[in-house]
Amino acid sequence: QATIKREIIFIVLSVLMALSVIALASIGFLNNGKIASVIAGVLVISAGFGCSIIYPNIMSILGDLFPHTQSEAVGFAAMGGGMGGFVFPYLMSAVSAAWGIRTGFMIYALFSLVIVALNVSLVRTEARAGSEKINYLRKEVARFSLTPQYRLNAAQNGPGDFANVPARPARGYSS
Repeated sequence: QATIKREIIFIVLSVLMALSVIALASIGFLNNGKIASVIAGVLVISAGFGCSIIYPNIMSILGDLFPHTQSEAVGFAAMGGGMGGFVFPYLMSAVSAAWGIRTGFMIYALFSLVIVALNVSLVRTEARAGSEKINYLRKEVARFSLTPQYRLNAAQNGPGDFANVPARPARGYSS
């Protein structure tokens, strides 16, 4: 249930970020004035609030999706975030210099929509992986309890005698 709350918060704040950035980019096409400046200030705050949840949640979700290679997955994502933080300002500067600051902000709004789509995809992947893990564990428990070769007959083998239980290597998910 905690992951459902995390996923909902993640998507809601991602959408808040995208809507704030889109509205902020749209304000650039309006006349300048005090009201537009106040609205832009509020939108910058809400966009920052929406962005604040992305990095910690992605790291948490990646840790859950890759339980055996958490360090590699989190390291790769952190490296990608650092590279994006380095490249993105140069990209936006080039776009703004070539087509104007308003177009630069619209491109930024487009990137925020892409981020929301990727976040939704990541949440769906995590939910699918979680349900597959639960289904796999249910099947293993059912197979273990229903298969005659796994049942222990205390009268025949004595209590605690596991000699007739076939050994097999662990496969699939482990918990």
